[in-house]
Amino acid sequence: MLIEHPRLRDYIFRALDTGPVLVQRGLSKVNEDQWDHRYDHERFTLREVVSHLADWETIFQNRFKLILSEDSPTLPRLDPGQLAIDGQYSQRDPFEQIRHFKNRRSETIALLEGVPNDQWVRSGIFDGNFHISIEGWATSIPRHDLYHLRQISDWTDVS
Repeated sequence: MLIEHPRLRDYIFRALDTGPVLVQRGLSKVNEDQWDHRYDHERFTLREVVSHLADWETIFQNRFKLILSEDSPTLPRLDPGQLAIDGQYSQRDPFEQIRHFKNRRSETIALLEGVPNDQWVRSGIFDGNFHISIEGWATSIPRHDLYHLRQISDWTDVS
């Protein structure tokens, strides 16, 4: 599927632009005790969530660039938990990570705005034999944001 109508593509860009704004708003009233409280032992803390979002923005950019530079490249499967350990998410300044997330998202949007319409169908191979296009990745990022926004909302309402 290729989104050819300019307004529909604009909706993707607006959704991408909205994620960091809502994350920052959702985390704006987090107190010091909440950043590192593990509400669910199988999920990130709030500090780790914002670091995860900042780092994955670069991963998404790299996937787009790989798909644009190669025909049907194999996209590496990454372990978010291991990246959190390796990247020391639990030690990062959450406010700095929010800024990184916002800046990197702006870079992602700029990168995608430069992709010609006919290139949005280019795809990479993910998770064995699943083909996902640039458009597919672009529309999956706001869903990823929503997953973590729900987490932020649930956990900041607990206090």
